[in-house]
Amino acid sequence: MEEINIIRGSIWHVLNFLTLTVMEYAFTLAMEKELADLKGLVRPGVISDSEDKDAGICVLDTELELLAILDDPAIKILLDTIGNLLASADTYRIVTGLDVEELVTDDRYNDMAADTWQSMYYEIFGKNYESILADAVCLYQAVNYMIYICVCQLKYEEMDIFDVADDEYGRCMFDIIDGVIQVEDSKAQLLMDLIADIQLKSIKISAC
Repeated sequence: MEEINIIRGSIWHVLNFLTLTVMEYAFTLAMEKELADLKGLVRPGVISDSEDKDAGICVLDTELELLAILDDPAIKILLDTIGNLLASADTYRIVTGLDVEELVTDDRYNDMAADTWQSMYYEIFGKNYESILADAVCLYQAVNYMIYICVCQLKYEEMDIFDVADDEYGRCMFDIIDGVIQVEDSKAQLLMDLIADIQLKSIKISAC
């Protein structure tokens, strides 16, 4: 299988990993207030109905329903972000023409996604609601940067594109997150549009 085909499939996994990252953050935040009874009983990162988290299969209906009943405006923004990621992952999969069974049974997709994922640096440092909420800016920055790495993998048809992605993102970050830059590859443009959508959520949550 050509490297570009594996890259295309691996990006679907990366989008799912990002979904789980935002989900973990949402539960971490919620456990400081409305879900405080769960704090200390279960780790936010393991709250998932994923049939096979390592393979990138995300079945998150229960989690989404639980978060949806919360009143916290920040949680609602995070839910919208999760919705953006899930919808984009589904559209992306359709555009690539790959089916779920192939994506989850061929380890090459997941292995390459894991290699890409290792370049993402994000950690929740906050110890209370206010400081955890302040970490949202870093979360959104990390998510957008990770998506842009995927954009570059598609643009240049190379997996190991991190130096180029870092340089481009550093020079053009504001144009990228504002949706100013357009790319020829339709799959890459889908991800560029996702970055712009997520940036809007970042602005909203910063105002909470």
